[in-house]
Amino acid sequence: MTSIEELIGHEYGNNSLSEDNNNDKGGNKKGKKADKQDDKAKIKREYTTYKYSNKGRSLLHESAIVAGQPVFLVYENNEIKVVQNVEESRRIIKPPDFEEYAYQPYEFEYISTI
Repeated sequence: MTSIEELIGHEYGNNSLSEDNNNDKGGNKKGKKADKQDDKAKIKREYTTYKYSNKGRSLLHESAIVAGQPVFLVYENNEIKVVQNVEESRRIIKPPDFEEYAYQPYEFEYISTI
């Protein structure tokens, strides 16, 4: 029987897990645990936020909607840049979609109007 721990991260508990379990009766359990830990380390979780600055260590990223797409706006070297997301070593920071805003978002039709 497949446990809940084995199904985490697998959509609807696909059959490949049960096939692996049948082929490895009494086999190397440590190898499977190490593989799962490697998989977890490779997967970056996505987080949604309205503002990001890495606790003041990087430039302020302010979320906005530009041409219908959620983006971050960053002021750097006297110009405003558009950033799709911020990728760190263990996570991806993304701006909220229009429906996720708790307030009226900054919204621009074109990048040139910023």
